[in-house]
Amino acid sequence: MHKKIFCMVLTLIIGLPVLPVQAISFEYPENIRTVAFQQAEDTLKGSKEALERLQELTKQGRKSERIFSTLSKNKGDEEKANFHLLQAYKLYIQCEKEIPQEVEGVNRESYRSFLKENCMRLYNAGIYFNEQKQFTLADDCYATLTDLLQFGKDNYDVTLEDVVYNRAHVAYWAKDYQKVVTLLSPLDPMPHARNGYKYLAESHKALKQFPEMAKALRKGAEQFPGDEFFFNNLGLYYLEHRQYDEGLKFLNHYHSVDRSSEKILRLQLELATRKHDTQLEIATAKELLNVTSQKLDIAVHIGEAYIELAMKTNQDSPFLLPDLNNPEYVKEQALIKSYYQEAIHYLEFAKKLAPHRNDLWERGLKWARKYGE
Repeated sequence: MHKKIFCMVLTLIIGLPVLPVQAISFEYPENIRTVAFQQAEDTLKGSKEALERLQELTKQGRKSERIFSTLSKNKGDEEKANFHLLQAYKLYIQCEKEIPQEVEGVNRESYRSFLKENCMRLYNAGIYFNEQKQFTLADDCYATLTDLLQFGKDNYDVTLEDVVYNRAHVAYWAKDYQKVVTLLSPLDPMPHARNGYKYLAESHKALKQFPEMAKALRKGAEQFPGDEFFFNNLGLYYLEHRQYDEGLKFLNHYHSVDRSSEKILRLQLELATRKHDTQLEIATAKELLNVTSQKLDIAVHIGEAYIELAMKTNQDSPFLLPDLNNPEYVKEQALIKSYYQEAIHYLEFAKKLAPHRNDLWERGLKWARKYGE
């Protein structure tokens, strides 16, 4: 009986449907991990990587620093010393740029002191490399100093404007004119302005950027009215672009400051001649005759200009026929004759200077004598 009941119960149990059993997980599902946990994990990972990177950069930097220090104390190879100074700076500044935050376990003060104390040496290293025509290394010095001034934590003995100017100076002598323009164009005021505007103007000229060249020359001329570089080159620009009035106006401003520049006077004479302003042409040529050692061509120029002035006055005369009873006519004829007499004077002077160069003065002298004597 008991056996039968047991079998019935067992049959009932076996016949029941089997329910699935869920495994219990002790891991947090991804969607409910806390933000704080994720941030903590990232911070720990980042700090470790930053520490390793910082340690490696400072290790390499200190190696170059030691070599530089040894060579400097023993007055060793200047080129090698400057090279390792540059390398130390580049590595230490890389620390500041790549890992701007403070990292526990690393003392940055030692290399920051090195950066502050030796920045003028790196500035002078750029000058040294430029003098040795090692333009790439010179540029690297000033590019590195630019980074230092932008990312450094201290005040330094050099200014960003001076560094940029010196970098442009290197680029100019390396004939990298586009870099000169890129570096100097934004600077206002221009550091070391006299040379700065010269480099900028010459670079624009080399790049065939003539309006920009003229702008740089004008700025230089405004600041340095006694420097004929700016006025001479600006005058040539106006001459080449047929802006004669503008050129004469600008040169007259310079001329009022210094009336002894032969180069400027010759340029002014050319502008007046091209403009067909004979009176100004003669006045300028007379001034030039007083300062130049090459007097022959100027004397001939004045003589021919007086002949031209006499012929133009006669051509523009309102009198169609001679009228000796008219005082205005008599006055005009006297003026024309005086122009021819002036021509005779200067062409005779040219003849005395070079009697064998009758190809220069003979024809004009005959013409002037015909109407002036």
